[in-house]
Amino acid sequence: MGLFNLPEPFFDLVDGSLATLPPLLRLILWAIAGAAVSLALYRWLSPQRRIAEAKVAAQEARRRLNAHEGDLETALPLMRQSMKLALRHVGLVFPAALIASLPVLALLVWLDGAYGYQFPENQQAPTIAVEPQTYSAEWQPSRTGGQIALRDDAGAEVTRLTLAQPITRIEKRHWWNLLVGNPAGYLPDNGPIEGVSIGLPERQYLPVGPDWLRSWLTVALSALVIASLLIMRVARIS
Repeated sequence: MGLFNLPEPFFDLVDGSLATLPPLLRLILWAIAGAAVSLALYRWLSPQRRIAEAKVAAQEARRRLNAHEGDLETALPLMRQSMKLALRHVGLVFPAALIASLPVLALLVWLDGAYGYQFPENQQAPTIAVEPQTYSAEWQPSRTGGQIALRDDAGAEVTRLTLAQPITRIEKRHWWNLLVGNPAGYLPDNGPIEGVSIGLPERQYLPVGPDWLRSWLTVALSALVIASLLIMRVARIS
């Protein structure tokens, strides 16, 4: 498990308690909850009074700059002041915003695994691409997912992968897996195979529109942005 995978047991527990709700509604509720937790953390960590003062000062500096009618030389002090105040505003916001984004990132990582893909219906074999292409793959369905037997050009089995969750990519472990792990595991570091891509069908949550519009990511991000804007407006978060 990576750093962003640590909350997954909690997410699974809560999602299981909401299993009677339609998946689309659960996605929206998760997005709203993520926005609320992130903004509550941001408000708690950020110096709201100083941010509001810096925002007003930056707006006033821009107003004076826009109203300036002199030459460039006389405008330079106003430009420097405007830039200084804008950077001060960013400096006050950035640390808290960075920390507050971590719960949302962990949520999105979990949603991708829980709501992103599904195993083929009727135990159909998905398309599997192996790197390098001199190796082949054989899909073997099971009650809980499936197994992939990887074979060399002579037909001998090199290794066998087990998929208990609908994961579309298995490869050797990289440094970024310290942040985001792969629940399907990893290929051996000293093995000849670099990666395996599994063409699982993507789950869809909207009845109309192109495929990318029906995915969990579009639904979750749209709900997340809308909920964040509403919460910031109602709670007057700077």
